[in-house]
Amino acid sequence: MAGEWNVNVYLLTLSVALAQKNSQGLTPRLDPLLIHLEEEAARVLRELLKGPARDHEVTLLVEDEVLKVFDVERMLKDLPVPARLLLPPSGTIVEELGQDEIPAVTIYDNALRVSVGCILFVKSGVVVALVGSGSSWPLWSPPDWWLPKAVVLVVVSKTCRARDLLQTPLLESTTSVAVLCPSFPTGNPQRPVFRVSTWLPYSADENLLQLGDWDPAAFPAWDDFFYDRFSDFGGKAIHLASDYDDMPLIFETDDGLDGTNIRMMDALASLLNFTYTSTDEAPDAEWGERDENGTWSGMLGELHRGVKDLAINYFTVTTERAEDFDYSVPYYNEGFGLILKIPPPLPRWRSVLYPFTAGVWASVGVAFIVAVFSFHCLAKRRTQTSFAVNVTTIFKGLTTQSLATVPGSWLIRGFLGLWWFMCWILDISYTCNLIAVLTVPVYPTRIETVDSLAFSDLRQVLFYWFLSRDGFFFFFRSVLSFGLLRV
Repeated sequence: MAGEWNVNVYLLTLSVALAQKNSQGLTPRLDPLLIHLEEEAARVLRELLKGPARDHEVTLLVEDEVLKVFDVERMLKDLPVPARLLLPPSGTIVEELGQDEIPAVTIYDNALRVSVGCILFVKSGVVVALVGSGSSWPLWSPPDWWLPKAVVLVVVSKTCRARDLLQTPLLESTTSVAVLCPSFPTGNPQRPVFRVSTWLPYSADENLLQLGDWDPAAFPAWDDFFYDRFSDFGGKAIHLASDYDDMPLIFETDDGLDGTNIRMMDALASLLNFTYTSTDEAPDAEWGERDENGTWSGMLGELHRGVKDLAINYFTVTTERAEDFDYSVPYYNEGFGLILKIPPPLPRWRSVLYPFTAGVWASVGVAFIVAVFSFHCLAKRRTQTSFAVNVTTIFKGLTTQSLATVPGSWLIRGFLGLWWFMCWILDISYTCNLIAVLTVPVYPTRIETVDSLAFSDLRQVLFYWFLSRDGFFFFFRSVLSFGLLRV
């Protein structure tokens, strides 16, 4: 069971008192309400990790003011999951670290293992925060790259400002959020009850939604606990960054706007209860690119500055854009391919050369020259034959021609025997390959890789097509060289 979760505890507000408390022991707690609140918060935390947050990576944030009052280490030991308590050194300012990492001094887990290292923020998953006043840095100044899947605030204080907590920047930028606020019943104040709330940012009536008192039976799964906050936009106007010259996704007709993206926006507006506005182009008539200062231009610039809410034109997924913008689920895939004309068969008169490759023919030529000079040196001392006769003798082996007389020297006979055996193997291989070549026409080597295309003499013909209002396709052709691929 311990292997189902991975819980990291980050203590984010750093102070000298925190380090002193860690070395001298916890501050005595004299308020009985806080003692019962600690016990109830520990129980809720256990049930939360077993229920809605199960099978999710969880990061537990603890405010410094909570650590001063509650025995957080004991609460973590009671969790049925691995838990680590991170104690940063006192006097360190988180902002000086660039909001990227927090130095770790000691890490405690269920086995009380102590280690030293540096733990990085997790970029996704479920964040469970034990907060008091809710003034900690992660809630108000979260890093841009920190995108948790869900955030749960467990308030361990006598007062709970759920409305303010749910409007902190971290929760406003997170899809699934919930706040558990303690309440102390009049009849039994020693038994605090946690009430679950969430925030509906587009509700026309009341934004704060009470989901009820915490009960593991009432909130057993993810969908039961995390309310869908974006099922109704309450008639809000969504401002689109758009360009009407984007056939067939967005274009103008005599009856108004049309296109695939416009029809999708109409369907979403009807389903989610919102309206939208659009523009024919960006103020600078550009789609958008980022300069060296990180400033975006065009439609993406309007979106990045918050002037617009959504850009719906043809935007491909790039690493640069993904750093500053969130993409929807891809709904259109576009593929590109290369089309080459099938080359004609090679001339049949060259078929006598096709059985062997150029390398094999070169090897045969080298072997023939070596054999001629070697045989001539042997025959010159014993038979006194001319150089022309010796060349003819070696060449007859390649053409499977017999000799009129066999040399009397056994050394020469042995040499010719080895040469004729090699020639016999070559002749059989050549004959078999020649039959195959004559049976099946030989074509030039086809281009199957980008490298072979780059180093070929071919040129590319690009076709661009657009759908007109009358339903016809117009094609434009341009010829480009593949020479740039060689760089």
